[in-house]
Amino acid sequence: MKIPKPSQCKSRCDGGISKIPLRLLGIVDIAFTRELRSIEDAPKYLRPQYPKHWSFVHSVPWWKHHWEKTGLVEVTCDELLTESDQLLRDYVQGRPREQDEDSIMRAVPSDHEGLIALFCMVACKR
Repeated sequence: MKIPKPSQCKSRCDGGISKIPLRLLGIVDIAFTRELRSIEDAPKYLRPQYPKHWSFVHSVPWWKHHWEKTGLVEVTCDELLTESDQLLRDYVQGRPREQDEDSIMRAVPSDHEGLIALFCMVACKR
């Protein structure tokens, strides 16, 4: 993972996101390994919860495109976490049965194609 030093990022202070004093922004979140454009693209195990819990989950390229199209940031790192599968399985393992309303907990055991993943994205403010 290539995370730039703050000195490698260009700085611009003209309102909006640039009011944040740091020049690096980052997120780690859940993603799909391919884009699902609608409920019809979703595997059967996601469909019951798709409108409420999964319709806002996207692929890493989708997130990169939408971050960069603002013109406010330059994405310098956008990748799936290599340990994503194990982290998700650890998250599910050992959880109490009463927590089965958790959409991630319900979906991960059925994800045999590796659709659900964790990703990291880092960007420099322009």
